[in-house]
Amino acid sequence: MRKIVQVFHDNNPAQLKNQYLFLAQVLISITLMSTTSSQVAERILTYVMQAQLEYVEFSKNHPFLEQTITNLAILKRTSQSYLESLHLWEWLKQI
Repeated sequence: MRKIVQVFHDNNPAQLKNQYLFLAQVLISITLMSTTSSQVAERILTYVMQAQLEYVEFSKNHPFLEQTITNLAILKRTSQSYLESLHLWEWLKQI
């Protein structure tokens, strides 16, 4: 989906700052979390988080971030990075 939309933005991935495209990437990462590709899922979620923060002008309490934070926290928990997971859950509570 990302590649298709990218064509309509002059093949510039930086132009792909859209809520629905972020969601597509989050869904891909959710699928990868249950496979041996959890590191790829983490990279995707980290990229999406950074892009979303830029999109909301670094407002860390913006509701738009909830889904990505939730999935990143779940991924950290399943990979036994408990402290990082806890930090993300606390961030989510603030939203």
